[in-house]
Amino acid sequence: MTDFYKTSDEIKFCSQVGSLKLIYSNFFKINKKIHDRYRKGSHKGIRWITSLNKKDDIELVKNYNDVGIEIRYAKELSTSNFALSDETFSFTIEKIEKTKMATNILSSNDKL
Repeated sequence: MTDFYKTSDEIKFCSQVGSLKLIYSNFFKINKKIHDRYRKGSHKGIRWITSLNKKDDIELVKNYNDVGIEIRYAKELSTSNFALSDETFSFTIEKIEKTKMATNILSSNDKL
């Protein structure tokens, strides 16, 4: 996951809110570094689509927005979790929660 962030020039996520919680708990410092690169013009930023289930989720989204990560939400997501950078596509059908990292991830760097 760290390499996914460090080698990217652009990142897009589509996931349930559990992924937001997991990334916030484990990789939020990297998100801040990406935003610093974005402000300097060397990264296109992070964009995220998620669904919000509780009022507590709104506070989490505000934390992301405060460091410049753009988050949009849908009432319900009918897709599994995926992340896309300019170099890599990663996908999982596992339910991701704040304390549980996905164990089965399909990842590809094939340009097609």
